[in-house]
Amino acid sequence: MIGRKVTLLGGFGFIGAHLAQQLQARGHQVTVFGHANTAVVERLSAHGIRTCQGDFADSTAVGASVTGAHTVFHLIGSTTPGSSNANIRQELAQGLLPTLSLLDICVESGVEQVVFTSSGGTVYGIPEYVPIDEKHATAPICAYGINKLTTEHYMRLYAKTHGIAMTVARLSNPYGPYQNIRRGQGIIGTYCDRIVKGHPLLVWGDGAAERDYIYIQDVVRALELLIGRRSGFEVFNIGTGAGTSINGLIEKLRAVAARPFEVQYLPGRHVDVPVNILDCTLFRSEFGWAPACDVPTGIGLTLDWFSHVQSGAESM
Repeated sequence: MIGRKVTLLGGFGFIGAHLAQQLQARGHQVTVFGHANTAVVERLSAHGIRTCQGDFADSTAVGASVTGAHTVFHLIGSTTPGSSNANIRQELAQGLLPTLSLLDICVESGVEQVVFTSSGGTVYGIPEYVPIDEKHATAPICAYGINKLTTEHYMRLYAKTHGIAMTVARLSNPYGPYQNIRRGQGIIGTYCDRIVKGHPLLVWGDGAAERDYIYIQDVVRALELLIGRRSGFEVFNIGTGAGTSINGLIEKLRAVAARPFEVQYLPGRHVDVPVNILDCTLFRSEFGWAPACDVPTGIGLTLDWFSHVQSGAESM
């Protein structure tokens, strides 16, 4: 559905910036809201994208950014899975409460649809079976997943009581160029950064944990397909359906890296599930979508980008 007015809250981030450029190139009118450094603002502005800097807790600023929008993407998260249990009140104050204000604003402003990027990697908790489909029980073991799931429940409520379309994208583990490793999220980006800087790779646990890694361009293609949904409340898993262990990931990095690197194993963390692989049959059947980039190719593209950043050829 081309030519819609779309606002991306948190659009200066890793997923949002890629999505903004994709949507603008496809003929949508894109507004990006959030906090960003000058380099990111200039990169998006160069593509003709309207940028608005402000705080998610500022309902007036948020309201101004979504006015006139057909679809609003909620991409904002204030914590990471690894840090969330130590910042439970922070996520409530900076994430959940402003989200409720956002939903009210969208209803009042006549927004047709809200798309929320939830976490397929954390909302299900320790899986009863893999791959995990949307009917699997949700029992997150970290505050990050609890808050994502709570937002989903409120979206279901607003869809029922206000008739606004609420679409949830439960993403697996996105990675690729421009991933901001300073937030402590995104193991492939973190490992690529450490390799080009000559630092050892840190593994929490024995490296057997499996994750579903999906390249960023496959993510934005999928998210674009969600624009214009009018079916009340919907939830879709978005991933590759294939798992890679941490040790397997390291071997793939060794195969594409042009330099040696060390690996250090540390004690495991209680917030990490042993395996998370998403069943994306529902999304594939609904949209005819399939991931185009395999993990070895995506790792090579990501490592190449981090090498350019380290050499000063490109900015974060």
